[in-house]
Amino acid sequence: MNHRASHTFLGQLAEAHCAAAFVLAAGLFFIPAFCRAGDNAPTSRPILEELNRETRDLFRQTAPSIVRVQLPIAAEAEADDPLNKWAGRLDPDVRRRLEAMQERGPAEVLVREDIVPSTLPSDPTQGDQVPHMIVMQLRPFVPNSMGVVIDDQRHILVPQYVDPERCSGAATVLLPDGTLATATFVGSDDRTQLTVLKLQSGDVKPATLGSDDLSPGTLLMVLSLNPAFNRLAVWQGWQPDAAALVTLDGAVAGFAGANGFMPAAQFRPVAEELIDHGHVRRAYLGVGVREVSLDDPQRQTDPALGQTPALRIVAVVSGSAADKAGLRPGDLILQLAGDSAGDVHTFAASIAKREGPTPIQILRDGQRMSVTVQLEIE
Repeated sequence: MNHRASHTFLGQLAEAHCAAAFVLAAGLFFIPAFCRAGDNAPTSRPILEELNRETRDLFRQTAPSIVRVQLPIAAEAEADDPLNKWAGRLDPDVRRRLEAMQERGPAEVLVREDIVPSTLPSDPTQGDQVPHMIVMQLRPFVPNSMGVVIDDQRHILVPQYVDPERCSGAATVLLPDGTLATATFVGSDDRTQLTVLKLQSGDVKPATLGSDDLSPGTLLMVLSLNPAFNRLAVWQGWQPDAAALVTLDGAVAGFAGANGFMPAAQFRPVAEELIDHGHVRRAYLGVGVREVSLDDPQRQTDPALGQTPALRIVAVVSGSAADKAGLRPGDLILQLAGDSAGDVHTFAASIAKREGPTPIQILRDGQRMSVTVQLEIE
């Protein structure tokens, strides 16, 4: 089945604003991820039945690409593992029990452990010779970030930066089927706030990444960090919780969260650089920028700017590509090679995939103009 065509009814609802009416009437229109009734259960509400059927189909198409992850991966965790910390000093029975606990999988996370004497020494001077017990405190696995599977090698793109110096061992991942698995650290990029992990095993599939920016009013399936909050919603430029955003054709448009909207397709080149090199090779533009907020006074006085996403240049490095192209402080960057320049993370991602002559659309003194910069990878 052509999935783009299979969601015709959802598309018709969006075009007719019927779905928007549902969402606006209830604030957020929640659609259950799983339904007890069968797909063909009879109902006296055929329109809602069709909506429910197509929503289920869209969920089943996209959910196998979305995972929940627990970050960061602390380097200290491996060193504090009792099996490593006291190797050779553990009672054999205790060691077997700890190994069996690890074999059950990462269902619980070690929070802390205390080493206490098992008996009081009869001779205080011989205290070091008294057997000790390991008292561990465990808590259930709780994910704190989303991730999307981007290739057949099970690489996961995570919209959160993890310091490589603090990473070791494996991360715990909640798979779409509800089971837990492990993933190793591949690389991260602080300029785009992205991390790539590699899932060691699991029944997942690569996602289709959307290629266009979202327009306000777009009907989306929101796959939240908390699966209980999965829903259909109308895009207004932000979401109150961390989530992966799926369009009606089954493509993952990107992520919403603390860093705003992060378009998945624009970040793919960053992920590929991390997979291939462990870091991102990018061109050097030579500007310092700051986001132009929605309440910036210039939006009220400059009709050419309006509500267009923009970055304000606050500094230009002498002799840089930006300097040679004639960019100057006060210019507003609107686009780089056709990519919107609404936030610093997306802008950094756009630069990462460019080399050679690159057009930049700017706003200067109320006039839009295009300049060409010569980008060279460092």
